[in-house]
Amino acid sequence: MKRLVLASLLFLLLSGATAQSATPTPHVTWRLPLLMKDSTPTTYLALVAKPIPTDAPQLPEASLSASEQAEPAPDNNGQAQPEAAPTEPAPTPDPVRCANLVYRNGEQLMLNGEPIQFVGFNAVSLMDPSFPEGDVPRALDELAGWGANLIRVFVKPGADLDRFERLLDLAGPRGLRLVVTLQDYYFYKDQRWFETFYKEKDLPHIEEVVTRFRNRPEIAIWEVMNEPWCGANGEADDPKCYASMQSWAADTTGLIRRLDPCRPISLGLMGQRNLSREKKAYRALQSLSTVDIVSIHAQLKLWYEDDGELDVARELGKPVLLGEVYKEVYKPDGKLRNSEALTRRAAKVDIDVHQALERGIAGYLLWNYVPAQTDSDGQRVVKDYGVYDFLPGDPVGPVIQALPLRREPVIP
Repeated sequence: MKRLVLASLLFLLLSGATAQSATPTPHVTWRLPLLMKDSTPTTYLALVAKPIPTDAPQLPEASLSASEQAEPAPDNNGQAQPEAAPTEPAPTPDPVRCANLVYRNGEQLMLNGEPIQFVGFNAVSLMDPSFPEGDVPRALDELAGWGANLIRVFVKPGADLDRFERLLDLAGPRGLRLVVTLQDYYFYKDQRWFETFYKEKDLPHIEEVVTRFRNRPEIAIWEVMNEPWCGANGEADDPKCYASMQSWAADTTGLIRRLDPCRPISLGLMGQRNLSREKKAYRALQSLSTVDIVSIHAQLKLWYEDDGELDVARELGKPVLLGEVYKEVYKPDGKLRNSEALTRRAAKVDIDVHQALERGIAGYLLWNYVPAQTDSDGQRVVKDYGVYDFLPGDPVGPVIQALPLRREPVIP
């Protein structure tokens, strides 16, 4: 969600038949006070805004086989719809085989025979090649010190899997488990990705990552993609796109399930959106027997005030992962919206996360923790944060720390 505006602009740029050229945006540098736990702004951070990428790859024209060109069956209005998804419950994984691993049982996530609820942060910087790996331990220390027991990272095609393995080695002793998101929808994907390109780009990556790391107990959840949807090039009202997504979801989650019968699987969907067709597609995708978790990304409070996604989860009898919960506190120029923005957000998170725990939400992840890093001069700086992000010393830390969560080192 935090990249919707950027993604929309990029989709407009990339939707033509030929690539659009643009003048590169210059880097912008400014300084802000470090957010200290005692609220004393004594240390200053240099912050650098990255320009919007202008060289996003263009998808080639799809070449489809005869079977792939076949259109889904039309409905009564002559419009194709996603095929009905299986709704039978997936078998509960064997607790013995899945010892020390997170698994699903009905509407709950389980660990060693006991229900577990997760609260934590997205922490996508930790696998970003631009973030120094030497600063990862300090970032994990802060997340664990805040009381988090779950973080979400992106391990996309081309990621450094050795670095990911070292991240798991560091996270486990600190009691942090991970949602591993295997692809990101944004920047250059459209309907053709869900029709054909995922077979070349995503399936081999999924097989490599899941096979290599399926026995690592630090991994709590496999997630196929960050916020997949039919949003590019006017596809939101195209029933063929949702039919393609249904096949894509069945293929990718089916592969993960065959490789790892224990770990719960999420599609990483944002929500059911606005159109009637979108709502039906959201339910159909979440209904797949190989999808264990109903995924929601939403602003504070909106996930339960407009609870259509929760209704879907209740109907399907599946646990809910609030994979991104967000509240804007910074302006686009990096300055706080007002002097009380952080404390007010922390107070709202306190109410929101208690709502989640009381409603039995399986996972609650705030968007997005941006750790400090050491620059070439040896100074601790924070770079490239957005309007929703959490920086070191944010007052939300004590809120999470006070929650009654299971926190224990991960047993290898």
